[in-house]
Amino acid sequence: MFQITGILREVTPVISGTSIHGEWQKCDAIVETQEGEYIVTYAFSVFNKDITIPVGSTVVVDFYVKSKNYNGKW
Repeated sequence: MFQITGILREVTPVISGTSIHGEWQKCDAIVETQEGEYIVTYAFSVFNKDITIPVGSTVVVDFYVKSKNYNGKW
């Protein structure tokens, strides 16, 4: 597991769809963090959860890195 602490800069509008497993919703959260002298920006896709944290808030994000290939798309 990885963890970053940063500022929530943006939450994109929710998009939704239907898969073989049922309906889903997704939005992206953009978080900036200071790493040494550089600002690093991370984008996280958040599925089936509402983000109610105000933009500009300090957040701690725990995440796993995982990728799947489906029909040539990652």
